Amino acid sequence: MLSVFMYYAIEDKSTLIESVKTVYTTEGSTSILTFPINKETIKCRLGSSRHPNFGINQNDNRKYQIRINDLKLQIYNITKGDEGIYWTNSQRGLHVCCRYVQLKISNGSCSNLTSETTCTNEGSSAMLIFIYDLDLYHNNKKMDITKLANKRILDNFTINLQINNITAEDEGFYECTAISSRLYMIRQNAAKIRFIHQFNTRTILAQEGKETTIICFSDSGQYITELQLDANGTTIATGDNHTVFFSFAPDRTHHLTTYTCIDSKRPSINTNALLRVNYSPDINIRITGELIDCECDGVPKVYNPYRLDHLSEFGELIHSVNLNNEKFILHHKSYQYQYNGEYRCTVSNGIPVVSGQVIQIKSKTVKYEGPPVFALENRNAKFWEQGQSFTMTFKVYSNPTVKNVFIYKLGHKQTEANEITNYTVLNSTLLYTEVDLAGIKGYAIVIDREVLVNDDFQSYRITVSNQLGASDYHFEIINVANLPVSREKMAYFILSCCVTGVLLITVAFVFTCSCVTRQKTKTRRELTTSEARSSYTYDYALSVSYQATGNSVTVNTNRNPVQSSTLPCKSSMSNDLDPNIYQNIEKNN
Repeated sequence: MLSVFMYYAIEDKSTLIESVKTVYTTEGSTSILTFPINKETIKCRLGSSRHPNFGINQNDNRKYQIRINDLKLQIYNITKGDEGIYWTNSQRGLHVCCRYVQLKISNGSCSNLTSETTCTNEGSSAMLIFIYDLDLYHNNKKMDITKLANKRILDNFTINLQINNITAEDEGFYECTAISSRLYMIRQNAAKIRFIHQFNTRTILAQEGKETTIICFSDSGQYITELQLDANGTTIATGDNHTVFFSFAPDRTHHLTTYTCIDSKRPSINTNALLRVNYSPDINIRITGELIDCECDGVPKVYNPYRLDHLSEFGELIHSVNLNNEKFILHHKSYQYQYNGEYRCTVSNGIPVVSGQVIQIKSKTVKYEGPPVFALENRNAKFWEQGQSFTMTFKVYSNPTVKNVFIYKLGHKQTEANEITNYTVLNSTLLYTEVDLAGIKGYAIVIDREVLVNDDFQSYRITVSNQLGASDYHFEIINVANLPVSREKMAYFILSCCVTGVLLITVAFVFTCSCVTRQKTKTRRELTTSEARSSYTYDYALSVSYQATGNSVTVNTNRNPVQSSTLPCKSSMSNDLDPNIYQNIEKNN
């Protein structure tokens, strides 16, 4: 703030001190010192030159209105060195002046105006603003408030003179001056108080469910009468001139609560701290259009895991998304029964709940209600034989349950809607088509016919309805006896026959070759055996003939090489001789 220092008379060199106002503040805070200016000290004059010489009737409130803003000095981040007396002084001593403003009256547009010129029309009103720069003193030392290191901001001293119902006589130069014989001084005293265990100068950290103690402390107790602790404007604890504390187990409702440590007698001595409570997230599953999201309000807002799972009605996983990287989008499906199931959010920010659980899980069940929808696993062609009993099954998604079933003939013998009475509705588990996994509760409509006649083989439309609507499905009953052989089947049959024929020929050829080879081998063995026996018979005959003539030794010893080459064969077959014959030969020798 500002104090105005003026000399009553330059000749007397004297000054009258009205008062010295004392204010108290806290180190590290911001203070505003206000120096008041009395309206009675303001004198405004009008003249045709830049130095007006006659006054105006300021008591005429309908013509003139004067408004003054007090001088304000704002000091940031107060330290002990900011204590002391502050005051201001004009450079001219007796007057706080001298700025002038020129008022011009014109019925047209004004041009070539300066910052010190105001232009208006007759009959209107004008606001003349006089801005003054004053010198600032701290403990009798003039301060340079333009330096950033001073951390001080001094508002300009302004006088606003409003002139109403302007006439030609109001044109000219105006000057407003503050004349005072009083000196306004402000003494600032700074006390040092602070919170203990702060994360920084303005924040205290706590965790939900864990006991926390908030302590405000003054090193010296100077200027302090009694410290007290306030929260949201309510005093929660009182101490002495050195310390005040408050212990409690915060919950999430205390998050971002501002606590003020304040002197009970001098409230300008105070300091604030913000309580930041870390707590586990509350989870809300929100479905907006085709987007499903897990809204979490935990502190800190960093989640891992942060996952959304889609489970079937029986607890099987259908789809899972990491919400830190992507969004869970319900892609357009042919029917909304595919959205059925449980959506489960699994979230953690590392802060446990009071019971100690770190990972939080929240689920939401979605069960669509709407008209029936025929499942994709139905087949629109039913193949059967004439004269036999027939059972048809149609799988349907429906919520609420199926109410009526109608069948229409669409073939050569069309009929009106024929309500089916001999059908059974059974509970069934239908597919999630994207993952081919059974998990949606539905129904199976089973229709029985005792005997199929020729007229039953045609096209049909079945209509199934519930309380919210109906759905149609077209199908055809086909007689298997009338099924034509398709080109593909015929080609397959011919190809099968060819392959079978080749295989048979190959097998016959292999069998024939095997038999021929076996026969040749047998013939070769029989021939070898016959030759061996013939050679033995010949040798045996020679031995007998020579034995009769008494020349057996000569014959045996004089064989030529060709005959002797058969000896191994002869020897090899000697075991076949009659023992009696062998003995007779030995005797003759």
